[in-house]
Amino acid sequence: MGFGTEALIAVLGLWGVFVRPMMFRYVAEIVELMGHNIFQIIRGTRPSRVLPN
Repeated sequence: MGFGTEALIAVLGLWGVFVRPMMFRYVAEIVELMGHNIFQIIRGTRPSRVLPN
């Protein structure tokens, strides 16, 4: 294998280990926030920008 191929494999491995899980957590938080706001709109209350604690 050449250096370029090894570098590509290393970058893909780092992405799979670090970036992808962080991205999934971010997407999960956005989906939770949107779901909460949609639920509040359906109930007829004004949605807040943050989730209640």
